[in-house]
Amino acid sequence: MPLRPLFLSIGLLAVAARCAAVDDIEAARNLIQARKYSEAKAILVRIVAAEPSNAGACHDLGLACKASRSLPAYEEALKWLAKAVEIAPNDAHFLADYGGTSMEFAGMIRSASITRALGYATKGRDAMEKSLTLDPENLNAREGLFQFYTQAPWPFGSGSKAAAQLNEIRKRNPDRGLRLGVLAAARTKDYAGAFKLCEDAIAMNPENYLGLCLYGQTAAISGLRIERGLASLQKACGLASPAQNVFSKSNAWFYLGSIEERLKRVPEARSAYETALGIDPGNKFAAGAVARISRSPGS
Repeated sequence: MPLRPLFLSIGLLAVAARCAAVDDIEAARNLIQARKYSEAKAILVRIVAAEPSNAGACHDLGLACKASRSLPAYEEALKWLAKAVEIAPNDAHFLADYGGTSMEFAGMIRSASITRALGYATKGRDAMEKSLTLDPENLNAREGLFQFYTQAPWPFGSGSKAAAQLNEIRKRNPDRGLRLGVLAAARTKDYAGAFKLCEDAIAMNPENYLGLCLYGQTAAISGLRIERGLASLQKACGLASPAQNVFSKSNAWFYLGSIEERLKRVPEARSAYETALGIDPGNKFAAGAVARISRSPGS
């Protein structure tokens, strides 16, 4: 075969191979979206074996690995997410996912080793801070830093730095900012502060779906103001809102059931839990509540 056609054939084969790899990555991402993590992982393992410097495949493999939520899975995920950052050190998205996973892993191992947990948490912080220098609009990175500065012990934590990140999130996404603020207050048992944030949101719009849901959730968790919490959730469950992406309707029904159970209205609680499961069969909290009620005497 003449050299020119031979080189042309080789070039066409290389282009075809690259196109196939792109198609495979897209297929793997669709599988991850569909929560078919094992199938996605199998495709991505094959790609990174053939293309070790494919940062996108390494990143997606990391995401597929962490899906099982076990410690070994997270350790494997971090290996691939770190590899993606090593290959593409200025990709804000890769940095944010590596940083967030590092922080999650730190939380998982905190009780076993504070020192090791702080090491992973600070790596996560550094990655997210770099991510924000590249993309100030990355709300996942801002939320990760907010969580770090809120929860990390002195001298790593910082109330002022946490507040700065929360303010930036509120500017860009008020719903996300409200959720973070309420959950942070509830985590420290500042229930009055959590209720106040919800009340302010509801005062501006009585049909603020997220404010109503978060009020009810705070009532369910704390055992305080449960009658108003119940009414808030009942109202929220009858509303349609884009904020369902932040607080799902399934979870709204779950917390409604929690309050009904606190009020010892077991049939109403069961009905609410079953409604939550009907909306989202994967809601483990609702499934656990239905199982628990079913085992109770006289249920």
